Amino acid sequence: MAVYKCLLSHPLASGVQQRLVEGLQTMTIDRFGSTSSPVEVEFTEVEAGRWFTGAVPSSAMMVLGSVPPGTTQEVRERHMDAVATFVSQTTGEPLDHIMVVAADAQPATP
Repeated sequence: MAVYKCLLSHPLASGVQQRLVEGLQTMTIDRFGSTSSPVEVEFTEVEAGRWFTGAVPSSAMMVLGSVPPGTTQEVRERHMDAVATFVSQTTGEPLDHIMVVAADAQPATP
């Protein structure tokens, strides 16, 4: 199962969160195939005054995601680039304000 945790420095405009969920789900299934588990997307808004870049309040977003274990570095990088571009285009945030992580998914426990 793929999981995305989106850390936000400010609230999203109306409807943007749902577009992010749908887009991340579609991108993940298109790139890695469908599984019996859904692609989960969670949002956490970082409290104002807690997130800075160069001592200036930040409008950055972090998207902490997972990819199937064994994903090659080339595929991982293409996926991270695609996620960053999609999030930037969907939210209107500059591309260089979007940070993406793509760690290996943990195997399901019985």
